[in-house]
Amino acid sequence: MSSYRQKTKMSSTHIITFSTTNNPNLKKNSKYKRVVYVMDHLVNDLNKRLTDILGITCIAKPKERGVLSKFMENIEIKKIMNNQPEFIQTNPLYNYDCYVDIDNEEDIKKFQEVFEIEDEDLYTKKDEVVKTFYYKNERYEKLNDKKYYDLDRSITEPIYPIYVITYGRYKERPHTSKCLCDMKQKHYLVCEKKEYDKYLKYVNTYTTILVMSDKYDDIKYGKNGEEPVMSSTCVRNFVWEHSRNNGDRRHWILDDNIKRFCRWNRMNLFTCISPMCFRSCEIMTDRLKNCLMSGLSYKSMCPQSDTNHTPVIFNTHVYSCILLSNEKHEECYWRGRYNEDADLSIRILKTGRPTIKLNTFLCDKLTTGSCKGGNEEIYSNGLVKSMKEGMKKKYDYIYNLHPQYIGVRPLKRNEIHHDIKTCGELGGLVLKNNSIIYQKSNYEILEWGEEDFITNEFGLVLK
Repeated sequence: MSSYRQKTKMSSTHIITFSTTNNPNLKKNSKYKRVVYVMDHLVNDLNKRLTDILGITCIAKPKERGVLSKFMENIEIKKIMNNQPEFIQTNPLYNYDCYVDIDNEEDIKKFQEVFEIEDEDLYTKKDEVVKTFYYKNERYEKLNDKKYYDLDRSITEPIYPIYVITYGRYKERPHTSKCLCDMKQKHYLVCEKKEYDKYLKYVNTYTTILVMSDKYDDIKYGKNGEEPVMSSTCVRNFVWEHSRNNGDRRHWILDDNIKRFCRWNRMNLFTCISPMCFRSCEIMTDRLKNCLMSGLSYKSMCPQSDTNHTPVIFNTHVYSCILLSNEKHEECYWRGRYNEDADLSIRILKTGRPTIKLNTFLCDKLTTGSCKGGNEEIYSNGLVKSMKEGMKKKYDYIYNLHPQYIGVRPLKRNEIHHDIKTCGELGGLVLKNNSIIYQKSNYEILEWGEEDFITNEFGLVLK
């Protein structure tokens, strides 16, 4: 089956796309064209006009869905997702598959004339008939410029402390800290002793500077004759112990290069100027029995128009925006020079404990190596001669630790990059079978009833 999907103007127009396929309801040898991107209320209109123009019938069938509904059939998942912000990923432009018998240039031309389609709005593929044209130029309200804010901060305030680890990015306030300040959210900005004076200017009502202890400084730079770690592993373990010593059950540990936090709902990505992105994850994490690790997905992994996602992903890797248990468990301790978050995710999953990653709220993080500072020196000019060599070392390191779960994925800017096979992609072993068991959180009043599934916006407003 050949297909073609128009990628422009999709948010502002109704689009009809033709692709050669076999209609399962008709003879196998009949070549039909499939029309997609037809809205519910336009199907009958399209059918009537096609009959009037070409004397043919448009056979419309609702597009198969079920990714989200099937996901929510699991009662344990339903309990974990109950009383949380809405997550709906249906796109009205994908409502129907319509089969139309139109396969000659004469009919295509007639079609174009009647629907007043300009030549410039036609899309073709070499040696094939017209593939795409616009059907009824109806505009939709653009919502992406709007942002989510709090109405009642008391119900969106995070339960656990937030740490932002930073290194070499003191020329301006690190992106993540700026986002948190915009939220009016208190957090620690964790740096090394040698850079303390340079970060001190960022102290304010919401930002407290925390300095990594000399003990970890010695480990990072190998001052006791040991091989230097030279990565964020040391500061991550310092944060873990700091939070644990404070009596916290969990803590947030965030990279310093997160541009913004988003909410993904109804095919839109909205900037979230509310710490509800953290609170929502905390609530669901505490509803999971024996969950050691959770966090937010990357915005880059969740295309705005994608309808094939669930509100959360269980038993997979969590990067950059992590809620980590303070339970004294060896698999919660960070290690190694490269890919420490990938290593931690896999080690925790190997214990049989579940992880959870949210798609309802996302972090919009800068890509590895795209800005100065952080772990840049271990990928480029510190321990290696080039980014290519650094990425190769990064891949080799994690592959040697977990060869059965790691694959290679080429990136445009790097010839070598790692992929985690925790979802079974690329032929790797599957680590998605860890049990998902619901437990009531000690701070929740809500009692679960099978018919009581509700959504709760927690006072979030879009404006």
